[in-house]
Amino acid sequence: MNYQLYAPGVNLFVFQIRESSILMTDDNSNVNLLWETCNNIISTLNKNFQLLDWLDLKKQPNYHYVNLIKASKNKNNTRNNDDFLIPNSISIEGEIDLDKEQTLVIKGFVYPVRIFNSYGLWLNLHRPETENGEKTKAIDIELLNKLNLHQYFVVVKNKPSLSQTLLITASLTPEIQREFQGKGQQALRSFADEYLKLFFPDSDTLPPCNRVGYLFGSPIFQYGLITELPTSGTIYVWFFYSKTAQNILREYHQDIFELFFYRNEATQAYQEIQNIINNTLVEQYANIKSIIEDLDKQQKYLGNSQKMLDKLRVQTRQLPTMARSYDETLTKIINLQSKIEIATQKYNETIDRFDGRIKKRHYKFLENFSRNSSPYVQANIKAKIRTFQYGSNLIDKTLVSIRGIVEIEQTELEKQRQKVEKEWERQLEINVFAAGSGIAVGGIVSTSYSATVNKNNPLPKPFYVTNIPLVAQSIFWSLLFSILVAAGLMWSLGKFFRKPDDN
Repeated sequence: MNYQLYAPGVNLFVFQIRESSILMTDDNSNVNLLWETCNNIISTLNKNFQLLDWLDLKKQPNYHYVNLIKASKNKNNTRNNDDFLIPNSISIEGEIDLDKEQTLVIKGFVYPVRIFNSYGLWLNLHRPETENGEKTKAIDIELLNKLNLHQYFVVVKNKPSLSQTLLITASLTPEIQREFQGKGQQALRSFADEYLKLFFPDSDTLPPCNRVGYLFGSPIFQYGLITELPTSGTIYVWFFYSKTAQNILREYHQDIFELFFYRNEATQAYQEIQNIINNTLVEQYANIKSIIEDLDKQQKYLGNSQKMLDKLRVQTRQLPTMARSYDETLTKIINLQSKIEIATQKYNETIDRFDGRIKKRHYKFLENFSRNSSPYVQANIKAKIRTFQYGSNLIDKTLVSIRGIVEIEQTELEKQRQKVEKEWERQLEINVFAAGSGIAVGGIVSTSYSATVNKNNPLPKPFYVTNIPLVAQSIFWSLLFSILVAAGLMWSLGKFFRKPDDN
């Protein structure tokens, strides 16, 4: 498409979102990444710009919002009425090289603020509407990629601490407007797609257009859903049909800036939830489920094994620790969900400030986030929380069940052990009684028999050995009788005292 655009521009809203606390920490090292990003983009204008020289990061917000430009630097920046500049911003002017011989003047501004405990900036670069008192000419659409030659506008890539919204704009001449009105909205949408591709010429994948509407009377196209955000964040392509849109942007710049802040706060929280679920919670749930399944299998083979019971106890001690980490992860997700709800509520409150000042049909496009996108996201998160909370309940039920089984099995093992001990004690008593009785009887028999021993009735020779003294012979036969009698008594008493259920 060989269309020409009048005064094209780009608005970058970048945020360093911190915990919503009014208390500021002293660590501003990560925040510098935000200001350095701005410096990199402005450097494409052949201009050495250091944003930190303009900022007072110690400023405290009045209620929730404060402009960070130093009082000594915050002069009254003015341009003619045909150029776009918001109040209390840092005016930027430079040029980009079209080729070796031709340059284009680019103007813009930087609007750095602090909202609660977070930082943000609005960076605008655009082709001015007038130059040297004369209206500038429309430029070829292909020249737009010069503004993003080094892809600096993809701020959040590999920088998870930052969140961004990109708003690409251009004014359409009356001739082009009439041409698109005749072709229909689909033709204008295709033009917006082409416009976006030219701004990101080196990007392999760009988000599809998900929503079309009108904002402040001019057509706008949204790229990227909150649930499927690309690395470049949410992108809008906005074609100005008149000065109305720019005038509203200028007059209500703080309200619009806050809208993008709260939307990004909710979006970042949702992305963090997705990251926690995919990279942490799913793995924790799988580990817990694996142990529970292993415990269920072990229950079937418990039998009367003390070793198996001890192993079961060790595993049940692991589960509470895992459950604690699992619950902490769930709690973090629930807190982030609350953050989305609060951000959405503040988004609605900010939109409500338009009532009575702007016709509702002019800002209806902005209500889609709080009415549709955010409620859908919150419902999605709640469904996932309910699913994973089942895992926490499963742990509690499993622990109660396993501990009950272990107690029952341990009681049975204890009963069996006591039974064995009693049987052993009974058998020991029988054996001691039999041994004592055998010795006594053996001694009596031996003594009685020894009394009958004489020359005519000698003692039998043990093992037919002839040279054994008489005393030794007597002791031998006495012991032999004792052992035989004791063995007999042990056998007969064991049979007599055996319980019926022992047979």
